[in-house]
Amino acid sequence: MRKSRSEDEAQLFITGKPAPFPEASRTEASPGGMMLIAAPPGGMMLIVAACCLAWRCRSQRELSEPLYVPVPERTELILLHKALDDAAKSRMTVKARTEQELQMKSSRYQLYKQDELAAKQAADAFACQCRTTWLQHHKGKQFFLVSFPEFDLKNRPILAVMISMMEILQGQSLAGDAKDTFHQEVMRKEVLTAEKKGWRDAWHGKVESGLKTTRRLKPTDRFVLLTLKGGPETDWEQHVLPQHILPSFKKRGDENMEILHFQTIEDFCTYVQKK
Repeated sequence: MRKSRSEDEAQLFITGKPAPFPEASRTEASPGGMMLIAAPPGGMMLIVAACCLAWRCRSQRELSEPLYVPVPERTELILLHKALDDAAKSRMTVKARTEQELQMKSSRYQLYKQDELAAKQAADAFACQCRTTWLQHHKGKQFFLVSFPEFDLKNRPILAVMISMMEILQGQSLAGDAKDTFHQEVMRKEVLTAEKKGWRDAWHGKVESGLKTTRRLKPTDRFVLLTLKGGPETDWEQHVLPQHILPSFKKRGDENMEILHFQTIEDFCTYVQKK
């Protein structure tokens, strides 16, 4: 007499093996090498369920921890990190090339720009996943990218990625950027030299004016100034912020500001994901 379905499942969970198929069942080899199970009418669903449960029981015994199913935010974060690493690798192939060769838009430079774009798209996807929670959690705050290197210590295009991400998270960028309109059209080339370091004055003015303008529009919001570890120039900026810029606002009665510093973009992404 054939055992009931509940008895079959009980045997499966106890032994990890499905109960024997009825005598009417048989197996045949398909042309591709797979085993085909022929079951009596009405028995196929039971066979499929038993096979799935057997695989699950075996997997849970063999794995030291439960099967991992990534949540959307984690999936997008993995893609972002991979895209950043790819951009860093392709940039290394053009880093030593001359400015003239870069202007000629070499194939290596074009490959790097494609990888940079892919990194920005991955950042946008990650920001979109977190946007609703981020805006709810940080209601009454204004975020500013204030001091970020163009490339981080791993040679990844951090500034372009962060600007793109913060647009989705409704933040602003006040970080120094040699490609922005102010540097390209307003600043004179003779002051943008290593000796004069005119970009420091440009950055200082951009931050001060950006914060003042936003304060007039958002008089009660808390300002959060975001910074990221970089090279000597960002070290200088991150020294000036608490020593000169924030005190100048405090003298005018505006103390509703704070600086939030990150060592890596991974640290920032962890902060974005916090509920």
